[in-house]
Amino acid sequence: MKNIFCLLLILFSSFSFAQKEFQPKGATMIETVDGDLDGDQIAEKVIVYNTKDITEFGNIREIQILKKPMENGRFWKSPEMPSLKAGTEE
Repeated sequence: MKNIFCLLLILFSSFSFAQKEFQPKGATMIETVDGDLDGDQIAEKVIVYNTKDITEFGNIREIQILKKPMENGRFWKSPEMPSLKAGTEE
């Protein structure tokens, strides 16, 4: 019984640490680009989202940068900043 519990604990903990692409709630994806940002010969994936939050400067955009040592990638950075052109329908 103890062995089964330990096995299940290890199995569930490995799923909880898996990182996936995360789209912020209520956000819309604008663009996705792959490229080497830090000169390590490994392409990173950049995803830009318009969030639902609005400031006096415009909508807040979130940029997710994922390292790509494997096929699915892992979070590296995710800053948010206002954009003057975000959310304007022109």
